[in-house]
Amino acid sequence: MSVATIPLQWLIPTSISNGFLFRCPLTLKQLVKDDICSTYFRQLLKVVEIDYNIRDFHLELQQQSSLDLYIYYKDSKEKQGPHRTTVCISCDKTTELFSITLISEQQHTRAWFDGRNRPKLILTPIRHLHRLSEMTDKEFSSFWFDAVTLADREFGDEIWSSMIVNHGVYRTHEHLHLKINFDKRVWQKAVQNWSEERKDKIQEMQQLLEQKDIYEKCFGSKKTNKYGGKI
Repeated sequence: MSVATIPLQWLIPTSISNGFLFRCPLTLKQLVKDDICSTYFRQLLKVVEIDYNIRDFHLELQQQSSLDLYIYYKDSKEKQGPHRTTVCISCDKTTELFSITLISEQQHTRAWFDGRNRPKLILTPIRHLHRLSEMTDKEFSSFWFDAVTLADREFGDEIWSSMIVNHGVYRTHEHLHLKINFDKRVWQKAVQNWSEERKDKIQEMQQLLEQKDIYEKCFGSKKTNKYGGKI
């Protein structure tokens, strides 16, 4: 399917209370399989960032048999933007949390456990980018392919509850990251099948997070640290 064959109705937003809703009849996996995922998202981001001039937004994907894409942006004035930290935990390999949270590294992405030990997986571009639209075509297609592959590899047929990418002041970290959220029940079921080595890493992560200096170096002050976007 070429750029010109993305159906127009996939790119027409419906107004909702806090933003827009785009609807696609295919799942994310189908978009990736048909090799039109990057084309679709590029065009959707053009609608949001260029046509509507929205730079600060929360992008949320939800799916069952089709894909709903929510763009929340109307409460951007309430957001604080990325937290001030002394390191980027997605780039700096010397940080204590880097090796513990890293699951795998691909050509253009890294997959992680959530640095705060929440029931979600994280995917980041290897390059320090702030926006999806800053990616090259190869990075863009790899990003969504790797997201689907990661979710399938870790959770099999279980469906993720949402995928979230924050932009601008909705970010909590400067480095762009995709949050792949799972229902707590699904997550706990998967944890039971983890290797002892992986369970030990999670335990070590929790111990590190209890150390104030490490936490603040990676995530900012606990006293002032308020999430800029939905989690």
